[in-house]
Amino acid sequence: MKVFDLKYQLSYLPQVMRLEYLEWADHPEENQEERIEKKIQLFYDHMSDEDYCKLVLLEKEELIGFISLFPRDGEEDLTPWYATMYVLEKYRGHGYSKLLHQALIEEARKRNITTLYLKTVLNHFYEKLGAQYLRDLKTGEKLYRLDLYDYETERLHIRPTYVTDVSLLLKTDHQEETQKFLGGLKDYSLEEREEFLKEIISSPDSYPYTVWLEDIPIGFVQIKKIQDDYGLSYLFDYDYWKKGYCTEAVKKILFESFPISWNRMVAMTFPENKNSIRVLEKAGFQVHSQNDEFMIYELIKH
Repeated sequence: MKVFDLKYQLSYLPQVMRLEYLEWADHPEENQEERIEKKIQLFYDHMSDEDYCKLVLLEKEELIGFISLFPRDGEEDLTPWYATMYVLEKYRGHGYSKLLHQALIEEARKRNITTLYLKTVLNHFYEKLGAQYLRDLKTGEKLYRLDLYDYETERLHIRPTYVTDVSLLLKTDHQEETQKFLGGLKDYSLEEREEFLKEIISSPDSYPYTVWLEDIPIGFVQIKKIQDDYGLSYLFDYDYWKKGYCTEAVKKILFESFPISWNRMVAMTFPENKNSIRVLEKAGFQVHSQNDEFMIYELIKH
């Protein structure tokens, strides 16, 4: 059993396009053959584009299923899209959808794609594959985002933040030292903190990471687009302060892993927050400006 790019297995193209059409077309009984031919021509027109491909799963010479990468999928102004996951009915229930999923993720990474979007009417399926729910669509479908970055350092594992990481946020809410420069101890409910994480995750200009030490989540790092620059922030469990974990994570993300090209990174902290200043200075940040309340640090990428 093997996954192929459909452009190298063109004998399966008519079958794939017919199955895709019958599964997702509006009013499939209308002008069926003509519309399928248009889909086939569309494939030929775009099969070499960086944000377009179709992968097929084959067992010997038999088609098991397929999946697609599209630049657009409907009216949403987002790109690119994870789309048309399909397994032939007689092969369902054997885990083949996971094979297709992993194949498309690997293909997207080869193309330097860092985020995919998808929409579905299925409940709780794509969450198991790491997708983050964003919102309900007018079509009745749910919109999801898949972030494709996972990083390792000598001691840490860094991956996209999920809503299920809320337990770490709730823990830091009640740590006096952690909240000292964040307005004091918090008393938010689980639901309120889940909504807070959903808002961060769903922002197209936000790149939130959760930092893990073995199987324990110990901190958050976020990079956010701010006009022409990017802003860095971080929040770590006080139990893991003064061990170099935050600096290690920040350096890994900024200098080796962050998928977006940047020239200037900024961060804000209080003059009294010596631990945060230490992290920034070890990462190469320098003071840009200061007023009575805040210090603005910057890092220029040469």
